[in-house]
Amino acid sequence: MVAFSGHRTQFYVDIVYGAVMVAGFGYLLLVEMNPVVVAFLGGAVFGYILRVWENMSVYERAIAERAEAAVEAEAEAAVTAEAEDAVPEKAEEAVAAEVEEQVDEELADDVEERVDEEIRAAVEKRVGPEDAPSADAPSDSG
Repeated sequence: MVAFSGHRTQFYVDIVYGAVMVAGFGYLLLVEMNPVVVAFLGGAVFGYILRVWENMSVYERAIAERAEAAVEAEAEAAVTAEAEDAVPEKAEEAVAAEVEEQVDEELADDVEERVDEEIRAAVEKRVGPEDAPSADAPSDSG
């Protein structure tokens, strides 16, 4: 059995009402040929057809709006999911590249400082603290 609710109910009511009106109009047209009654019922049938046409256009608009909302929600969900997947990957790549650059620079600076300190310490150890060249003293090369 068909469950009647909402627009569906109205659709079935319109179908039954229209069928009865058209059958009555046909009966009057073919059997009881009274021009006044046929003209009146003809106008009623024409008005009913226009009403059903208007209702169907309203239903079509409602269906189109629902479909548009569903597509929009689906697209938004897809974009959100794609963004959630892409952003962390790109962020990790950017952070990794930045960290690698900074580590390389800092490591080179640290190595240079340590080598200078170790060389000074080795020179001071061999020569003695008083004879070792200081970092501030000018050198006589050249």
